[in-house]
Amino acid sequence: MDIRDIEIEQIFDAIPSLMFLKDKENNIIKVNQTFAVYMGITKENIEGKSCFMLWPSEAESYWADDKKVMESGVPKLNIIESMKTAKENRWVKTDKIPYRDKNGSVIGIIGVSTDVTDLVNYQNEIKRTNIVLRNMLDKVPFGVYLINETGVIEFVNKAMLSINGDTYQQFTSLNIFELESYKMSGMDKLIRDGLAGKDSKLLAYHHTSYFAKKTTLRNMYIYPYQEEGRPKVIIFVEDITDRQKSEEALRLSESRFKDAFENAVIGMDIVSIHGKWIKVNKAFTRMLGYTNEEMATKKVYDITHPEDHNKSVDKNRDLLAGKIQYYVIEKRYIHKDGHIVWMTLSVSLAKDANGNPLYYIGQMNDITERVMMENELKKKIRDLERFQRVVVGREHKMIELKGQISELENKLKKYETEKP
Repeated sequence: MDIRDIEIEQIFDAIPSLMFLKDKENNIIKVNQTFAVYMGITKENIEGKSCFMLWPSEAESYWADDKKVMESGVPKLNIIESMKTAKENRWVKTDKIPYRDKNGSVIGIIGVSTDVTDLVNYQNEIKRTNIVLRNMLDKVPFGVYLINETGVIEFVNKAMLSINGDTYQQFTSLNIFELESYKMSGMDKLIRDGLAGKDSKLLAYHHTSYFAKKTTLRNMYIYPYQEEGRPKVIIFVEDITDRQKSEEALRLSESRFKDAFENAVIGMDIVSIHGKWIKVNKAFTRMLGYTNEEMATKKVYDITHPEDHNKSVDKNRDLLAGKIQYYVIEKRYIHKDGHIVWMTLSVSLAKDANGNPLYYIGQMNDITERVMMENELKKKIRDLERFQRVVVGREHKMIELKGQISELENKLKKYETEKP
C-alpha cells in the first residue's frame, strides 16, 4: 500500500459516519472503521463477504434500494431507516450513490449512513409532547385554537366549538386570513404579529361565528408557538358575553343590583371616586381573605400589586370624562396571606340623575388558575423551541459531513484516474 492509499484509508476511517462500498452482487468491497465498530465485526471479517451471509435477515430489504440506485444511476438520499448494530437498533440517515468505473459504468454503490437516533428521538418526543398538549387543551374550560403560518386552523378544542356554535369540520375548514370579520376587527394583524413572535390580546371583542352566526363578546389572547420548526399561534378565548349582560342588567335597577351584588358568585365592589371601598361582596372578600370590616379600612391601592397601581388610573379618568362606558383589564391583587391573586376587573361608573359621577362599580373574576395554565403552556412552547434548536444544530453538522463526503469522493475519483 503506497502513501496515497494509506492517506485515503486514514481519511476513510476517520469519518464518523458509517461508510461502505458494495459491488453489484451485494458483496462488501470496503467499509470504514466506524461501520465495523457499529456492527461489532472487524473490517477484515466484513470486507469481501456477502451481505446475505453477514446479515441474512436484513440484507434483502437494503438490497432492494441498492439495486434501484445501480439500475437507475441516480443517487437516493436522506433515507431514514432502522439499522441493527452490535448493541441495539439505531436510526440512520443513509445516502446511496452509484459507484462508477473509469468508463462511467455503474459497478457498485457507495453508502454513507449517519446516526440520527438522537434526532429521531427528539422528533418523536416533540410529537408525543404535542399530543399531550392537545389532549390537555381539549379539557380546559376556555376556548383554544391553533393557527399555522398560512392561516389554516389546525386544532380547536371543545370549549371553542361551544363558544362559536360550529362543528369541528366547519371550524377547521376556515382560513383566518380570508375571513372579512378578522380583517375588519384587526385580528388578522394580531395573528400575523403572533406568527412573528409577538404576544397580543384583544379584550371585549364582539365576534360573530362564520357558520352558526353566533355573536359573543370575548377576550382573545394570542401567543406565538412553534411546532416542528413551523411558526404558529395559539389563541385562548374567554367568552364574556354573560358577564356583559350581567353588567348591563345591574345598571337597570338599583334593587336588582343590590340583590345581585350580595349574592353574586363573582367578586364585586363599589369604590369611591377617590379610591376608597364603599362596599364589597362576600365573593370578593373570600378571594382576598379579608373581612368586610378589614376591607372598609383600606383603599384599592393598598392591596393592589405595586406593578399594577397605575393600570386603572387612565381608564378611570376616561370614565369620568365620559369617553368610555366601562373597561376590562387584568390586574394582580395581594391576598391577606401575601400571595398574588390574578383577576379580570370590569369597571363601570355609576352616575346620578344629572350625570354626575357617584362611584365605580367593579366585577372581579379570579383567573389565577388560567394565568398559571397559560404560563405552563408558554413553558411547554419554550421547551419545544429548545428541542427545535437542538435539531437545527444537528442539521448543521450533517451539512459539514456532506462536505467531507464530497472531498472523499473527489479523492477516490482522482485515485481511480491515476491508477496504472
